[in-house]
Amino acid sequence: MKKYLPSILYVIITAASVLLIHFANANIAPLWLLLFSTTLATIYFHSVNIHALKNMYRLAWIDKSRWLLVMILVALIWLTTFYGSSISPSIFMVLYFSVAAFLGLVTTIRQQQEKKYSLLIVGLGMLLTVSFIIVIMLNQTFKLAPKTTLLLLMYGVIGGVTSFLYMRQSYLFSKKTTLKPTQILAVRFWLLIGICILLAPMHEVRPSLLNIWNIIIIVMVSIISLILPLYFNQKGIIEAGPEINAIIGGYTPALTYLLAVICMLQPFHLDLFLLYCLVAFFIGWPFLKKMHSTHR
Repeated sequence: MKKYLPSILYVIITAASVLLIHFANANIAPLWLLLFSTTLATIYFHSVNIHALKNMYRLAWIDKSRWLLVMILVALIWLTTFYGSSISPSIFMVLYFSVAAFLGLVTTIRQQQEKKYSLLIVGLGMLLTVSFIIVIMLNQTFKLAPKTTLLLLMYGVIGGVTSFLYMRQSYLFSKKTTLKPTQILAVRFWLLIGICILLAPMHEVRPSLLNIWNIIIIVMVSIISLILPLYFNQKGIIEAGPEINAIIGGYTPALTYLLAVICMLQPFHLDLFLLYCLVAFFIGWPFLKKMHSTHR
């Protein structure tokens, strides 16, 4: 059970961080917030490895092609998260994590010597339930144009696929280079920082951008949304494995929805809540079954 703890903590912290980002975006343009937050996170992860920086980059260079791939995937994850959340955070979250969890489930099935197609049926049931959630939320809460809806679906699917690919590639990257979780987090943001510098809107630059209140917000976002969840996610990838980590991550949308209702950011719909619970069951059932068989 201990090896699954980082993945569970990642889900709890990520769900809470979504609400923090929602409030932070009211004061700071999202791309600037992302730029400042990732820069602070990069500085932090370098500081905790201050005595091993030269060796850290030497090890990363051993597998430089996968290092570049990891940075590309990280950039795609955050950019799709930004644009998808700007349309509908709740729908994006359920797409993002469910797609990643479904890929983790399919990969787990393929790696088993005895193919358990019942798990695949569970995965298909999860996807159908997610589709019902999207339809209900679009009808009850949002009035989106067809083009906007397609963009939202595209961002969610791309985000989920790149998230799962990142889990796989960073796992292989850590094994080949022997880099620690904090060291991988230190070297993976450079491409994203460069993209943010190029894309961040210059008309938003003003003295009030970095007032005391905004600085506090940026630091809080860096710690709660980047440093803590990224550390536990990376730790979960290495300790629990990329597939199981993706399956546990599938609980994030349900917890996010519940916290949003508690904070009165959106109304409570019983049908949506039940569907989120059903998604959590579909995603978590193989994980719980695996734990049960292990302890028998």
